Amino acid sequence: DISLADAQDIRINVLGYAEKPGTYSVSPFSKIAEVITKVAVPDQKGSICDIKLIREGKEISTFNAYDYLYKADQSKNLRLYHGDTIFIPGLKNLIAIKGNITNPGLYEITDTEALSKIIDRAGGVTSTRFKTKALILRFDLKTSSLITYKELIFEPAKGIDSKDDV
Repeated sequence: DISLADAQDIRINVLGYAEKPGTYSVSPFSKIAEVITKVAVPDQKGSICDIKLIREGKEISTFNAYDYLYKADQSKNLRLYHGDTIFIPGLKNLIAIKGNITNPGLYEITDTEALSKIIDRAGGVTSTRFKTKALILRFDLKTSSLITYKELIFEPAKGIDSKDDV
């Protein structure tokens, strides 16, 4: 007879910009999302939208915590196996959103992410009948300075014009 009580922990590696890189024993039923919230937590310079799962020396998946948390996307929340490596690369693209936005703040973005998706992630625009101004600032990681990326004025009811959704 085999029971769940007989299941042995697996060992995984956590590398890159993690708060505590190293080798960890985890449940054989663990998935990426569980592990990055418990042992593979990205540090302040670590990406949360480009976490790599490496198995037998090959990258098999990229996990985006934003997609998991805000879109309930389970497709990349893969089960881990003995010997897997979770690699947390450094931040590449960081922006600040200010203005009539529900949750202004700093956000990591992917290279191909549209502005409307970033604003959605920030909770959308605050409700108003008037035109809304949104200021998007890019954070230059090399110089630690904010650079104006885009300034928009639009009507919330109409959304962002497709020419500005870059």
